[in-house]
Formats: sequence, C-alpha cells, structure tokens
Amino acid sequence: PSIFGVSIMQIGLLIDMMFASFLPQGSVSWLYNSERLIMFPVGVFGVALAMVILPHLAKKFADKSAADYSHIMNWAIQSVLLVSIPAAIGLIMLSAPLLISLFNYGNFNRFDVLMTQHALIGYALGVPFMILIKVLVSGFYARQNVKTPVKIAFLALLVNIVLNFILMMPLKHAGLALATAIASLINAGLLFIFLLKHRIFKPQTGWLYFLIRCGIANVLIVLLICFLNSSLTQWFVWHWELRFLHLLMIVLSAAVVYFLLLRLLGLKLLKER
Repeated sequence: PSIFGVSIMQIGLLIDMMFASFLPQGSVSWLYNSERLIMFPVGVFGVALAMVILPHLAKKFADKSAADYSHIMNWAIQSVLLVSIPAAIGLIMLSAPLLISLFNYGNFNRFDVLMTQHALIGYALGVPFMILIKVLVSGFYARQNVKTPVKIAFLALLVNIVLNFILMMPLKHAGLALATAIASLINAGLLFIFLLKHRIFKPQTGWLYFLIRCGIANVLIVLLICFLNSSLTQWFVWHWELRFLHLLMIVLSAAVVYFLLLRLLGLKLLKER
C-alpha cells in the first residue's frame, strides 16, 4: 500500500501515455519528453527530501515530541516551496529553450518542440504539488499511518482519469498533462488538510512573512528571465553550443539572484540543515 501511495504520480503518468496513444501521432513522445524534464526536480529534490525527513519524523513521533515533529514538517514544506516554485517558473518560462536545446535535432522538428512545450507547461504547473506530496506522505508514514495517504492517492488517481476524459478532446495531449497537475494539486491539498485536521502538523508562526519574501523573490526571477531570454526564432537558429551556453547563463543567473534575494530579505532557512 505504501508503494502505491508514493508512486501515484508515476501511475498517473503511465495512464496519460495510454490515453495519448488514442491521440494524433507524436502525442506519446511529446508527453514522454516533457515528463522527463519535470521528473528532474521531483526526483532529485522531492524524493531526497522525503527520505531525509522520514527517520527524523519517526524518531520525534516515537519520543512523543509533537512540537519538534511539527518543526521538521514546517521546515520541509517551506523548503519545498523555496525550490519547487522557481523550478516550475523556470520550466514554464524556459520550456521552449529547454526543449530546443535538448531535443531539436534530427527528426525532432519545430512542430514537435511546440507540441512538447504545451505538455511541459501543463506538467510544470503541478511540480510544486508533486514534490509536496513526497514530503506530506512522509508525515503520515512516520506515524505508521499508511491507509490515509493511500486512500487520498486512489481518489487523486480517479480524478486524474476523469479529467483525462474531459480535457483530452479540447486540449489533446496538453489536457492530459494539465489533468495530472490538477490531480497532484488535489492529492497534496487533501494530504495537507488531513494533517491539520488530525493535528499531526501545526504550522508555526511566520508563514505570512515567509510567503511574502518568497513571492517577491519569484516575481523578480520572472522579470530577470524575461530580460535575459532571447526570441524563439533565435533559439532555433543557434548551434547547440550557443543554446546550452545561453541556457546555462540564464539558469545560473536566476539561481544566484534568487537565493541572494532571499538572503537579503532575511530568509535563513539553510541554518536548519
């Protein structure tokens, strides 16, 4: 049951591929390539963070230290928001440059890039929730509660399937990606609500101040990417070396500016490492 609970996103992506097989030729490839990109932040950060906090949460639960338990969850959720929101912004705003740099060679033409971009944007909208699920599920598993996240995951899977039927016709493969993002939102939202309802997690003070600072930093990141990014026509013309060099410059500049802004705004989350 626990494997089903934490792998619900992968099951949903597999179902997306099955639905995409009934769409125009190329839909499966467009979904698959966009899925690979969203799995990078989810796999590298989301899974790693969940593995790190689980034994600490289990220890605090065994020690009956509710305050420390909530403190770890509070830190983990804030860490997810700090990383996943700019990651989603980057995947959306740099969707075309990423796809051009990685795949626009040989038979993968301009049309394939644009079609894959639609799916990537849909998936990217759900990245924060996909990562958040990994952390919130750990909050239940640390208390040996497997049933609740599995029930929620099963409900989210049903929602994903229903939305696939609804969105597939008007939006084609992009509708399948958007359905997965919405299902992830519902999954994460229900997990969070149950954590609060059963008083497993009590948010600490300072959340409003945290969200304001995080919002300011992300708005400035959007403006920076708009300033540094080049036209889509230019990306298609450049050779692969220029593509990757320009992409690396944008990503590194955005990352440095983002964390520097958070530091200047007084956010010192890394002290909790």
